[in-house]
Amino acid sequence: MYVKMEYIQPRLYLASSYESLLEFKSKGSYLFDYDDDTTSTGLSDILKNRVTFIIAEPGQGKTRLIEELEGLYENARKIDFRTKLPGQNLDSWLRFNNIHDDTDIILLDGLDESPSRDIIETIGGLVYHIKRHPKCTYVISSRIHYFSKYQNIFRGIPDVHYLLINPLGSHEAKKFLEQIGVKTSVVRTLFNSLPYGHTGDSSILQNPRYLEIIAKELEDENFNVEDLNRSMLFASLVNKELLNEDEKSGRQLAELKQRFLEHVALTMKIAQVTEISTDDFITFIDRASSDVKLLLGNTDIEDIYEHALLTKNVEGKIYFTNVEIQEYLAAKYIARMANPIRKAFTLAFDSQTRRLIPSWRNTLSYLVDEMPEMARLIIDLQSEGATLNDDTELLVTGVNTVYMTSSDKEYIFDRIWSQHKRQSTFIDREVLFNLARYASSDQIESVLQFVISKRNTKANHAMLLNTIVFCGDALLLDRYDGEDRQRLIKKLLVIARRRVKNNNHDLQYSAIRSLMATNDILVLNSLLSSVRRSCATIFDAIQSFAYKIDKNSEVAIGIYIEGMKREVIGSRLCIEELDKPESIGYFLQKLAIDESLVLSVIKHNKLIFSGNSKFLVSIDKLWCDDWLSMLKQFIYLSFKAEHGYYAERSEFVQKIINLISQKDSSYFDEMLEYSLHGGKDGDTFLYRMRSSLVQEMTIDAVDKIVRLMAEGSQRWLLWHLLTGVISSDNPDKVAIEKRARTLLPKEFKQFDAEMRRMQRQDKLNQPTVKFNTIYKQICSDLKDGSLGSLYDAAKMIVDYLEDANRREELNYTEEQVACIWEGLKKHILDDFNESRIQFAYTKKYPGGGGEYTISTCVYQAIKAVLFGYLTKRTDLGVYKQKILSLFPYMYEEQRHDIFDNIKLDDADRANIIESYKDVDADKAQHLPENFIEFADKYSVKEAIPILRDFILKSDIMVHYKVKALRVAEVIIPDKEFLLKVLRYYQNNHDNSSRLILQEVDSILITNYEDGDAIIRRAQLLKNKAFNCPKRPSGVFYSIGDDEAELDDKVIAKPLAGLTNSKWIDLFIDLLRESFEINERGEGWSRYAFYLWRVCESYFKNLSHTKDIGIVRLIEEEMERYPEYATAGFRRLLEGIKASFLEQLGGEHSYPMAIQLVNRLNSIDDRTICSEDELLFEIEEIIRSMDRWVKQEGSPLLCSSEVDAQRNIAIRFHNLLLEKYNKSDIHTRFEREAQELDGTRTDFQVYHGFFGPVIIELKLSTHSELYGRKSLKKTKSFDSMKKYMLQFNAKNGILLIYKHQSTEDEVFEKILHNARKYYEEIPGVRVMTIGR
Repeated sequence: MYVKMEYIQPRLYLASSYESLLEFKSKGSYLFDYDDDTTSTGLSDILKNRVTFIIAEPGQGKTRLIEELEGLYENARKIDFRTKLPGQNLDSWLRFNNIHDDTDIILLDGLDESPSRDIIETIGGLVYHIKRHPKCTYVISSRIHYFSKYQNIFRGIPDVHYLLINPLGSHEAKKFLEQIGVKTSVVRTLFNSLPYGHTGDSSILQNPRYLEIIAKELEDENFNVEDLNRSMLFASLVNKELLNEDEKSGRQLAELKQRFLEHVALTMKIAQVTEISTDDFITFIDRASSDVKLLLGNTDIEDIYEHALLTKNVEGKIYFTNVEIQEYLAAKYIARMANPIRKAFTLAFDSQTRRLIPSWRNTLSYLVDEMPEMARLIIDLQSEGATLNDDTELLVTGVNTVYMTSSDKEYIFDRIWSQHKRQSTFIDREVLFNLARYASSDQIESVLQFVISKRNTKANHAMLLNTIVFCGDALLLDRYDGEDRQRLIKKLLVIARRRVKNNNHDLQYSAIRSLMATNDILVLNSLLSSVRRSCATIFDAIQSFAYKIDKNSEVAIGIYIEGMKREVIGSRLCIEELDKPESIGYFLQKLAIDESLVLSVIKHNKLIFSGNSKFLVSIDKLWCDDWLSMLKQFIYLSFKAEHGYYAERSEFVQKIINLISQKDSSYFDEMLEYSLHGGKDGDTFLYRMRSSLVQEMTIDAVDKIVRLMAEGSQRWLLWHLLTGVISSDNPDKVAIEKRARTLLPKEFKQFDAEMRRMQRQDKLNQPTVKFNTIYKQICSDLKDGSLGSLYDAAKMIVDYLEDANRREELNYTEEQVACIWEGLKKHILDDFNESRIQFAYTKKYPGGGGEYTISTCVYQAIKAVLFGYLTKRTDLGVYKQKILSLFPYMYEEQRHDIFDNIKLDDADRANIIESYKDVDADKAQHLPENFIEFADKYSVKEAIPILRDFILKSDIMVHYKVKALRVAEVIIPDKEFLLKVLRYYQNNHDNSSRLILQEVDSILITNYEDGDAIIRRAQLLKNKAFNCPKRPSGVFYSIGDDEAELDDKVIAKPLAGLTNSKWIDLFIDLLRESFEINERGEGWSRYAFYLWRVCESYFKNLSHTKDIGIVRLIEEEMERYPEYATAGFRRLLEGIKASFLEQLGGEHSYPMAIQLVNRLNSIDDRTICSEDELLFEIEEIIRSMDRWVKQEGSPLLCSSEVDAQRNIAIRFHNLLLEKYNKSDIHTRFEREAQELDGTRTDFQVYHGFFGPVIIELKLSTHSELYGRKSLKKTKSFDSMKKYMLQFNAKNGILLIYKHQSTEDEVFEKILHNARKYYEEIPGVRVMTIGR
């Protein structure tokens, strides 16, 4: 039976933007702890924001976190998106689930599991619901990959935050397993055997769901944890679930059911759906050409989907209960097919780019677990010069090393490491850890030499950081022997203690994190000299190191104390974890003598030392009598510090006093005695401690206090001590008060009288007294013809009702309100006449605004109307027309209070329009936003002429003109008017024209995709480039509009939103400009990155075209600036590629998916069914030839180029025949491959109707390859292009074989140059033999 366990909160990261979250996720690879059991964000923090998206990978605990939030608040409602019907209106769905307007907190789980067919409508409805309920708090969970698709739609919502659930830290994972019941020794074995990737989503030990499965596996005593991988875990889970069903039904159907479920899972995966209708399910059964029909002969159709793995919801949708189970089963079905590797390539890779389709990564990871040899094949799909993306790197490095050959592990390491070294790019944190497992001894030594020999220079900064983190992982895995280990530690210490000038501490931080793997106190001691002068980042790393070695050591506690003085929250958290008497005693000893430490504790105690503090619980649980005097001294110092200000308010101090009182029943008497006879400190001690003393007072103390009062010793303070108990939380306060009243009847009689007087006075506080005084003057003032008292009394009530943060009560009666209202009506509103209003500017300022005079009656009338509205006078509507006449003079708060709650008919709107017809009149120019907002709120078409006059004719502030422009365009879109405004302000250039022209272009781009506006905006972005150095972290500073644009992207937004591919050349040009800007130096890189993000948005918008050639255009431009297209841009490029690949991966309808699986099932392992499969097989044979050449065929490469070509071609042909033994696959050699114009290729490969694949052979010493900078003008390059065209070939290969005389370094340059140019030819890739 499942028992819900204690919630172990994961590490949470809260970001104010989705970009920040993604940046943290990628950079977090270097910033996360090995053994961090702290969390920067608590559950209560999540609900402080109005809208929070919980973003996480599968199995990380999104649903459990939602459930925990629901349990925290009574008026919180949780709903699962899976219960939403397709086409169901979001509002009706919410109401059906008892979500109403008065629901305070709405928790929506599984946005990614909402019906996919109407997901855009669902998200749109959600955005509308959020905007319509501004007082409601929303928490919405989703898979990170899914949310990325639609996150732009949510950008219009204000106050949105994004919460990342990070994978479990090692401490959390161990705690989780131990809580389940796994023995500590077994947990240790698990962590030594399984890959623990500290931040990635594919690490078994960081995922709560996997940990639960592991725990079930470990119940078998014969289970070998060292052989464990994810595929095995899910195999066990699926098997156990199906066997349990067999046991319940009494039938042996587990194997048949699993095969059936695998088939269903793959079909759904190809269709990119997580649920299907019953009709689709029946169609599958009817059309699927497999043995699954055997299952139907043994069971009812309902029994197939009504179980733990596949189920049906109330809407009739059939789905797998866990998406990961679906992905595992899909992979399992592929593995059972003939030639599964080739079929996996057909399904999971884009045939043109040969890149992994992101949505297939998880499914493919299970297949790689089953078939580890796939890892090398996957990495070989990309040429050696190509960039491997994070998805591919994580996939090929995530295999349990037990099942991989040494050569494959070394090869994968070399491919990934050399790529990042060549490009100076960062390696994902999990990939680095996996590489530390894969690396051979020689590779480990090579990395060691790199880090020892290099200095921190800009050219290799990224790779040095990669190396430092890698070395930490290698230390953790014990990959270094004694001498190398010491050399590495010595170098890491040098880096860790190095001072920096540019506030970039990532090398130092990573070096310390890597040194943590030593778990060596001597290494830690070598860093202690850096503690006091370290920045917050470095201090945190050293503190984590100390905590990891021994959280209870005196060294660690000394660091915690330093951190507490520096107000580091993590240091307080570390103190909370002290759990040994010696360590607690050591800290208390310091707390008893260090006044600055005492102040740091009591000043911010509510950050941690509050509620059920673990530290306080540990003190009580591990109590030592020696601690009593230390705690008493701490209390003394607490009330001494800052005159007791913080101690009086400290919950921690009060709890320590409670604890002392429990251990020492005479403590109250001791405190009282010291207060009375403690010298000059004692004189004030009683006053400072009175609020704490009353909590500890007992009935026995009453007599002593009365006796001391009689002696005259501090009588007044003692009396207040006694009476203070009455209003305290002291459990004995009733008995204490009764005894005190008996002993001091006279004093309590006076006390009661004073209390009654004070209660009366409370009702007559200062504001109320003032109000009553003014109120009494109203009648006499009115008799004298003055409205002063009437106006002032009304103003006091209006100000009080409008003040949300009322510090003092204003007490008044309904009778007083009615009287004031009658006076306001009679003497102000009844007499008010619009014709009496006089308003005129006495001085106008350039650009709008100025000094003016206005009739007093306007302010009086507005205040009277506000009074009537706020006090809810029912007859206020009588004055509707007069209220409308005040409209031009009301400031924003007044206008919103009144006009947001007034109903306007057509005549009312016409009157308002009439009052603004003369835009040059002072009245119209006073507060033009009133009219602009009126037109916007009611979409008043008749207001358009006035809005346009505001824009073109009036002398109002520029931001009003911009707003008028936006509103006019929304009400009646009119491109011609926009062009008119453009021409006007281009010809009448002043200070305000820049913003108006920018706004016009923004609208022209967004609404009309105007070419001229787009070109102008692109040029503007180029012209605005400026030097903006990186700001130091942890420092507040002001920024100007230009720097704010780098983050806000207000000016760039219209360009970033374009979706038409006809602007590709313009954005390629903008990209080129960004590289040239980046070339100017470090201070210019921020602006270059800004332009990169603009281009990234545009190119991602083009992913719907599925034209992967667009990506190649970007790559070509990047290759022209290899030095200035930095790691940051390469990461963005990978994101663009992923967007295109994602679109390419979702083309199949469900019926098409059924047909595709059927076709794959009908193909045996020797059948080639497409151009891409032919190319796949040829590449496999070339790799096989490469191994043959290295082993025995190298003499064949020493001959002439013609002979070498012939030898290689014959070998290639023989390998084809060996594998296929069919007449329909063959090779044409040069003498046969001749077109009508005499064009010849080295050889071609055909298979039936597929082909040819053009193969050109070149020796590394060939004159056209060797020593040339550009190959585009060579005869070989022209020939290859001609071959591809004339033979109508989709694929071609330039095969370079390395001559023995060619040195390795020279060959690498030849290879890089060949790839740079030849792979520009569509369909051509470069491969090597003998490298």
